[in-house]
Amino acid sequence: YSLALADGGRVDCLAVVCCSGYFSNPAPPNPTVESDGSIPELHAASIRDYAQLDALKASGARVLVIGKRVTAGQLALELHGRGFRVALSAREPIAFRRDGWLGELKDTLYFPYEAVRLAMQPRLYANSFPIMDGGRVRRLIESRAIGTQPRALTIANGEVTFESGPGEGFDLVVHATGYAPSLGYLSELSDIAWREGTPAAEDFQVEGYPGLFLLGLDNLYNFTSRYLRGIRRDAGVLAPLLQAHVRAARLTRAPGAR
Repeated sequence: YSLALADGGRVDCLAVVCCSGYFSNPAPPNPTVESDGSIPELHAASIRDYAQLDALKASGARVLVIGKRVTAGQLALELHGRGFRVALSAREPIAFRRDGWLGELKDTLYFPYEAVRLAMQPRLYANSFPIMDGGRVRRLIESRAIGTQPRALTIANGEVTFESGPGEGFDLVVHATGYAPSLGYLSELSDIAWREGTPAAEDFQVEGYPGLFLLGLDNLYNFTSRYLRGIRRDAGVLAPLLQAHVRAARLTRAPGAR
């Protein structure tokens, strides 16, 4: 592989491991919420300090958070506590983590349970996206102190329209809609088969591209593959596969390749 570098140079490689993750690539809502720009919008990833929203808070701003998982709940809770009027918009009913002593017990036992589960089924695939926290945010939602709305459809003339009911006015829309794989540098490889936003791969290797490996993507090896603990385990599995590929590739190495 010949890689173009940001400084204009190039480097030739026998193998490439794509481990650029997600968090440099915030994802918009899916399906897209069409907007005429009449309400400011930002992604949760761009909130570095809630103080940047204080000017809106002074006017008792209404904020719509689009999303239904951990980040959406944490944002809604924080904004509510800072005096904003907050509503959540989600495509599906919101599910909450168990709280109280049963929740604490589950959290305490989870990682030993996960280790045993993976020892028995190393290639276990499952939904890896955690649901919204329980506790205070759940109580606020159930008491309607934090409102809920179905899927947002459009933003126009200072109002958000939803799948059901009339449009409502908001001063800010925050997209807590997660992240997509940061793999834009593969765009020139037009014949890669993509599955749900991720290149099709077998044993970390992109199908049809010997020597092009992936690490840190969702359900790549099992359901922990996108988490740091999963990346650590997956790296140990990938290492001998990568070593075997490089040894074989050296037999036909091009001049200057590494």
